Amino acid sequence: MHRRFPSVAVTAVDPDARLLDRLRAKSGPNAEWLQVVTGTVDTVDVGVAVDVVFSQLVLSLTTDPAHELRALRVLMRPRGLLRAAVVGGPERMRAFAGFWAAAEAVVPGAAPPVAYPHLRFADPEMLRRVAVEAGWADVRVEPADTRRTVTSAELWDWLSLTLPLYTADRRAIPLQDLGSTLVEELRLSVLSEFQQYRDARGWYDVPTGGWLLTGTAG
Repeated sequence: MHRRFPSVAVTAVDPDARLLDRLRAKSGPNAEWLQVVTGTVDTVDVGVAVDVVFSQLVLSLTTDPAHELRALRVLMRPRGLLRAAVVGGPERMRAFAGFWAAAEAVVPGAAPPVAYPHLRFADPEMLRRVAVEAGWADVRVEPADTRRTVTSAELWDWLSLTLPLYTADRRAIPLQDLGSTLVEELRLSVLSEFQQYRDARGWYDVPTGGWLLTGTAG
């Protein structure tokens, strides 16, 4: 975005400082246009009304999507634009389904995707309704059928830093609690699960279909 719009100021918000550190590294040492904040939409203070919000899977990983949508709305200037990428369930987001299948194969107690709370968003009409009730206007939910090309290291980082693991009764399984041996087994299981997407260069061309929610702040 900054390359296309040099005057744009960007604030990146995430509760995981590791993701923000990687963003800083990729942006370079002179990225004065970038502010990074470790936190959530409830704790961030950018100091000005926001023109555009890009939300990457936040609504898929929260237990209260209506709250997140209301909180985002408060940050926006009138007619500000929301673009939110949302998991559409394993049948659409095959990358996530592959990670969960790999985890179920090697992590004791890891549940199949039916136990994951974000699968409620397999229904685009429900997502649209929640956004409208949260005060967003011009709401649309459309298929987002894209692909992501990554190295094996990037594939593992992407999925392991993004996706939680749960037991069948929806208790979280923190990755850091598994121990280095089991984490390495999971990493190898993930790479094996994704062999079908590996090309001659050793890169992985992964389908990442889901839903794209757009709306404007009234």
